[in-house]
Amino acid sequence: MCIRDRSTRGVVVAQVERLAARQSLHPRDVKIPGTMVDCVVVSSPENHRMSYQTASNPAATAEIRAPASFAKMELGIRKIVARRAALELLPNQVVNLGIGMPEGVAVVADEERVLDYFTMTTEAGVHGGVGLVGRDFGPAVNYQGMLDMNTQFDFYNGGGLDACFLGLAEGNSAGDVNVTRVVPKLTGPGGFIDIS
Repeated sequence: MCIRDRSTRGVVVAQVERLAARQSLHPRDVKIPGTMVDCVVVSSPENHRMSYQTASNPAATAEIRAPASFAKMELGIRKIVARRAALELLPNQVVNLGIGMPEGVAVVADEERVLDYFTMTTEAGVHGGVGLVGRDFGPAVNYQGMLDMNTQFDFYNGGGLDACFLGLAEGNSAGDVNVTRVVPKLTGPGGFIDIS
């Protein structure tokens, strides 16, 4: 977006949590070069949450590894669906997990100690590990690698996925799905359109 705004003489404002000395960041860590930024606003840490629910989780930023096993899902319809979906997985598959019920597939695979036989991914760029769920959806813990989102979608669109478990708001017996509108909210399709 900043490239488009900059090229059309728009103003690019970057909100940051802290400032670093000029040229002190490793060039490969810079996602938006200073030549594309007109103004920098330093904002307090509470405005830099990593998800809707969590301010900071060092396991989701690969600073630490989480314990070997994660919280188990309670037995209920969500776990039954997740377990049935997990039965469709084959060794060495690369799998996309959507938000909602699909989140449970990795949790169930971890419970059954078969998670290492597959590579779970999310649109956010995660490869491997167990994705966080609910309002933390997107990041993962104990993942193998992280791609930028646009690169992740290039991977998906290029045929990199073997299986997908997609979330939806509504579906009917004809196979029609609604992924964008959950009354009264308009949530957007996420990666559903590209991935399906």
